[in-house]
Amino acid sequence: SGLSRHRPTSSISIALATSLLTISIIFIAISGRGSVSPIRMMPHSKGQLREAIRDMVLRCPQTLFIFDEAEKLHPGLIDAIKPFMDHYDNVDGVSYRRAIFLFLSNIGGATINDVALDFWHSGQNREDIGVDFVHLLVNNFITHSELMSGHLIDFFVPFLPLEYRHIKLCARDAYAARGLETDEATLDEVAKAMLYVPKEERLFSAQGCKSIPQRINFFLP
Repeated sequence: SGLSRHRPTSSISIALATSLLTISIIFIAISGRGSVSPIRMMPHSKGQLREAIRDMVLRCPQTLFIFDEAEKLHPGLIDAIKPFMDHYDNVDGVSYRRAIFLFLSNIGGATINDVALDFWHSGQNREDIGVDFVHLLVNNFITHSELMSGHLIDFFVPFLPLEYRHIKLCARDAYAARGLETDEATLDEVAKAMLYVPKEERLFSAQGCKSIPQRINFFLP
Protein backbone atom coordinates (compact mmCIF):
# COMPACT_ATOMS: atom_id res chain seq x y z
CA SER A 1 0.00 0.00 0.00
CA GLY A 2 3.01 2.26 0.43
CA LEU A 3 1.87 3.19 3.96
CA SER A 4 3.71 2.13 7.09
CA ARG A 5 1.58 2.82 10.15
CA HIS A 6 3.15 4.25 13.27
CA ARG A 7 2.11 6.91 15.75
CA PRO A 8 4.19 9.97 14.81
CA THR A 9 6.18 11.61 17.57
CA SER A 10 6.93 14.97 16.05
CA SER A 11 4.70 15.80 13.11
CA ILE A 12 2.19 18.47 14.09
CA SER A 13 -1.08 19.63 12.61
CA ILE A 14 -2.59 22.85 13.86
CA ALA A 15 -5.83 24.63 13.10
CA LEU A 16 -5.70 28.39 13.50
CA ALA A 17 -8.92 30.34 13.47
CA THR A 18 -8.96 34.07 13.11
CA SER A 19 -11.58 36.67 12.40
CA LEU A 20 -9.43 38.04 9.58
CA LEU A 21 -7.69 36.25 6.92
CA THR A 22 -7.30 33.52 -1.18
CA ILE A 23 -6.92 29.85 -1.34
CA SER A 24 -3.21 29.07 -1.45
CA ILE A 25 -0.57 26.92 0.16
CA ILE A 26 2.76 28.19 1.45
CA PHE A 27 5.72 25.87 1.98
CA ILE A 28 8.53 26.90 4.32
CA ALA A 29 11.53 24.65 4.89
CA ILE A 30 12.83 24.93 8.45
CA SER A 31 16.38 24.00 9.40
CA GLY A 32 18.90 24.81 12.09
CA ARG A 33 20.42 27.38 9.77
CA GLY A 34 17.18 29.26 9.27
CA SER A 35 14.39 29.07 6.71
CA VAL A 36 14.44 29.05 2.95
CA SER A 37 12.27 31.54 1.08
CA PRO A 38 8.57 30.62 1.31
CA ILE A 39 7.05 29.02 -1.78
CA ARG A 40 3.42 29.83 -2.58
CA MET A 41 1.36 27.64 -4.86
CA MET A 42 -2.25 26.99 -5.79
CA PRO A 43 -2.64 23.26 -6.51
CA HIS A 44 -5.23 22.28 -9.10
CA SER A 45 -5.19 18.52 -8.53
CA LYS A 46 -4.57 15.91 -5.84
CA GLY A 47 -1.59 14.61 -7.78
CA GLN A 48 0.01 18.03 -7.99
CA LEU A 49 -0.47 18.58 -4.26
CA ARG A 50 0.96 15.18 -3.30
CA GLU A 51 3.96 15.71 -5.57
CA ALA A 52 4.62 19.17 -4.13
CA ILE A 53 4.43 17.95 -0.52
CA ARG A 54 6.68 14.96 -1.23
CA ASP A 55 9.22 17.14 -3.06
CA MET A 56 9.42 19.65 -0.23
CA VAL A 57 9.81 16.99 2.49
CA LEU A 58 12.55 15.28 0.51
CA ARG A 59 14.34 18.63 0.33
CA CYS A 60 13.71 19.45 3.98
CA PRO A 61 12.05 16.95 6.37
CA GLN A 62 10.88 19.72 8.70
CA THR A 63 8.80 21.68 6.23
CA LEU A 64 5.94 23.89 7.37
CA PHE A 65 2.88 23.63 5.09
CA ILE A 66 0.43 26.51 5.49
CA PHE A 67 -3.05 26.06 4.02
CA ASP A 68 -4.71 29.47 3.86
CA GLU A 69 -8.53 29.66 3.95
CA ALA A 70 -8.60 25.94 4.63
CA GLU A 71 -12.40 25.83 4.74
CA LYS A 72 -12.37 26.34 0.96
CA LEU A 73 -10.20 23.29 0.30
CA HIS A 74 -11.92 20.82 -2.01
CA PRO A 75 -12.64 17.50 -0.24
CA GLY A 76 -10.43 15.81 -2.80
CA LEU A 77 -7.47 17.91 -1.74
CA ILE A 78 -8.13 17.05 1.91
CA ASP A 79 -8.05 13.37 0.91
CA ALA A 80 -4.67 14.04 -0.69
CA ILE A 81 -3.33 15.59 2.51
CA LYS A 82 -4.62 13.00 4.98
CA PRO A 83 -2.00 10.24 4.38
CA PHE A 84 0.81 12.70 5.14
CA MET A 85 -0.84 13.72 8.42
CA ASP A 86 -2.10 10.29 9.46
CA HIS A 87 -0.39 7.97 11.91
CA TYR A 88 2.05 6.43 9.46
CA ASP A 89 5.78 6.06 9.89
CA ASN A 90 6.22 6.72 6.18
CA VAL A 91 4.31 7.05 2.94
CA ASP A 92 5.95 5.33 -0.04
CA GLY A 93 9.26 5.31 1.80
CA VAL A 94 9.21 8.97 2.83
CA SER A 95 8.74 9.98 6.46
CA TYR A 96 6.52 13.00 7.14
CA ARG A 97 6.81 12.80 10.92
CA ARG A 98 8.73 16.09 11.17
CA ALA A 99 6.46 18.00 8.80
CA ILE A 100 4.09 20.62 10.23
CA PHE A 101 0.67 21.25 8.67
CA LEU A 102 -0.91 24.58 9.53
CA PHE A 103 -4.52 25.32 8.53
CA LEU A 104 -5.71 28.92 8.59
CA SER A 105 -9.39 29.72 8.47
CA ASN A 106 -11.73 32.62 9.20
CA ILE A 107 -14.74 30.33 9.60
CA GLY A 108 -14.66 30.71 13.38
CA GLY A 109 -14.31 34.49 13.33
CA ALA A 110 -17.84 35.32 14.46
CA THR A 111 -17.58 32.93 17.41
CA ILE A 112 -14.22 34.37 18.42
CA ASN A 113 -15.52 37.94 18.30
CA ASP A 114 -18.69 37.08 20.22
CA VAL A 115 -16.79 35.41 23.03
CA ALA A 116 -14.23 38.21 23.26
CA LEU A 117 -17.00 40.80 23.29
CA ASP A 118 -18.91 38.93 26.01
CA PHE A 119 -15.79 38.88 28.17
CA TRP A 120 -15.31 42.61 27.63
CA HIS A 121 -18.91 43.37 28.56
CA SER A 122 -18.57 41.32 31.74
CA GLY A 123 -15.46 43.24 32.77
CA GLN A 124 -13.11 40.31 32.25
CA ASN A 125 -9.75 40.45 30.50
CA ARG A 126 -9.21 38.76 27.18
CA GLU A 127 -6.35 36.91 28.84
CA ASP A 128 -8.99 35.13 30.96
CA ILE A 129 -10.45 33.36 27.93
CA GLY A 130 -9.50 29.76 28.59
CA VAL A 131 -9.90 26.20 27.44
CA ASP A 132 -13.71 26.40 27.45
CA PHE A 133 -13.45 28.90 24.63
CA VAL A 134 -11.23 26.54 22.63
CA HIS A 135 -13.84 23.80 23.06
CA LEU A 136 -16.53 26.19 21.86
CA LEU A 137 -14.40 27.03 18.87
CA VAL A 138 -13.88 23.37 17.98
CA ASN A 139 -17.62 22.67 18.22
CA ASN A 140 -18.49 25.56 15.93
CA PHE A 141 -15.47 25.52 13.65
CA ILE A 142 -14.58 22.15 12.14
CA THR A 143 -16.60 19.54 14.00
CA HIS A 144 -17.69 17.95 10.72
CA SER A 145 -14.29 18.12 9.04
CA GLU A 146 -12.63 14.87 7.97
CA LEU A 147 -9.48 16.16 9.62
CA MET A 148 -11.40 16.29 12.89
CA SER A 149 -13.16 12.95 12.54
CA GLY A 150 -9.80 11.33 11.81
CA HIS A 151 -8.22 12.97 14.88
CA LEU A 152 -5.54 14.52 12.70
CA ILE A 153 -5.52 17.96 14.30
CA ASP A 154 -3.21 18.13 17.30
CA PHE A 155 -3.74 21.72 18.41
CA PHE A 156 -6.36 24.44 17.94
CA VAL A 157 -5.08 27.99 18.23
CA PRO A 158 -7.69 30.78 18.23
CA PHE A 159 -6.60 34.29 17.25
CA LEU A 160 -8.47 36.88 19.28
CA PRO A 161 -9.52 40.14 17.58
CA LEU A 162 -7.08 43.03 17.98
CA GLU A 163 -7.99 46.02 20.14
CA TYR A 164 -6.82 49.63 20.01
CA ARG A 165 -3.76 48.96 22.17
CA HIS A 166 -2.66 46.14 19.87
CA ILE A 167 -2.98 48.39 16.83
CA LYS A 168 -0.62 50.88 18.48
CA LEU A 169 1.91 48.07 18.99
CA CYS A 170 1.56 47.07 15.34
CA ALA A 171 2.16 50.68 14.31
CA ARG A 172 5.22 50.89 16.51
CA ASP A 173 6.63 47.72 14.94
CA ALA A 174 5.87 49.03 11.44
CA TYR A 175 7.88 52.18 12.15
CA ALA A 176 10.70 50.15 13.69
CA ALA A 177 10.81 47.85 10.65
CA ARG A 178 11.66 50.94 8.58
CA GLY A 179 14.25 52.08 11.08
CA LEU A 180 12.08 55.02 12.13
CA GLU A 181 11.35 56.39 15.58
CA THR A 182 7.96 57.69 16.57
CA ASP A 183 6.04 58.93 19.60
CA GLU A 184 2.85 57.99 21.42
CA ALA A 185 0.89 60.81 19.81
CA THR A 186 1.67 59.55 16.31
CA LEU A 187 0.86 55.96 17.29
CA ASP A 188 -2.49 57.20 18.60
CA GLU A 189 -3.18 58.99 15.32
CA VAL A 190 -2.46 55.83 13.33
CA ALA A 191 -4.65 53.72 15.62
CA LYS A 192 -7.52 56.23 15.53
CA ALA A 193 -7.52 56.14 11.71
CA MET A 194 -8.48 52.44 11.73
CA LEU A 195 -12.04 51.13 11.52
CA TYR A 196 -13.34 49.39 14.65
CA VAL A 197 -16.27 47.03 15.26
CA PRO A 198 -18.91 46.44 16.57
CA LYS A 199 -20.48 49.73 15.60
CA GLU A 200 -21.51 50.63 19.13
CA GLU A 201 -18.43 49.58 21.11
CA ARG A 202 -15.78 50.20 18.41
CA LEU A 203 -13.59 47.71 20.24
CA PHE A 204 -11.95 45.47 17.64
CA SER A 205 -9.97 46.45 14.56
CA ALA A 206 -11.99 45.42 11.51
CA GLN A 207 -8.82 44.62 9.53
CA GLY A 208 -6.47 43.65 12.31
CA CYS A 209 -3.02 45.02 11.56
CA LYS A 210 -2.99 44.11 7.87
CA SER A 211 -3.04 47.68 6.55
CA ILE A 212 -0.76 49.27 9.17
CA PRO A 213 2.53 49.10 7.18
CA GLN A 214 0.89 51.02 4.33
CA ARG A 215 -1.18 53.30 6.53
CA ILE A 216 1.81 54.80 8.35
CA ASN A 217 2.88 56.37 5.05
CA PHE A 218 0.21 59.02 5.69
CA PHE A 219 1.84 59.95 9.00
CA LEU A 220 5.44 60.21 7.88
CA PRO A 221 7.01 63.69 8.09
